[in-house]
Amino acid sequence: MSINFIAKYGFMVCFLSMLVNCSSEPVLEDPVCTISYNDDLAYIFDVACSQVGCHHSNSTNGDLTIYNGVKNLVDDGSLWFRVLVTRDMPPVIKLDSTQLNAIKVWIEEGAKNN
Repeated sequence: MSINFIAKYGFMVCFLSMLVNCSSEPVLEDPVCTISYNDDLAYIFDVACSQVGCHHSNSTNGDLTIYNGVKNLVDDGSLWFRVLVTRDMPPVIKLDSTQLNAIKVWIEEGAKNN
């Protein structure tokens, strides 16, 4: 093929193939939150973080017995870093991979009070 043919018709072929591919793609809905703070995480924070005496009400370390206390640590990045990156929290009760993944997904979904 000559360069003139590619230059002349290459764009059209590329454009038409994009139209065909795009038209067959399904329209994606907004993602639905799959992790609930109330149903999936409150219990984890209560047992692993506040029961051992670290993050209870009136704690200077942050109160993880209530959503707002957890959300404060999400917002400043310390929950992500300490629980998911360095994994030095909680120090007494180690979280399993399912619990860690639930926390990760919940934060990625916006850490909603749901």
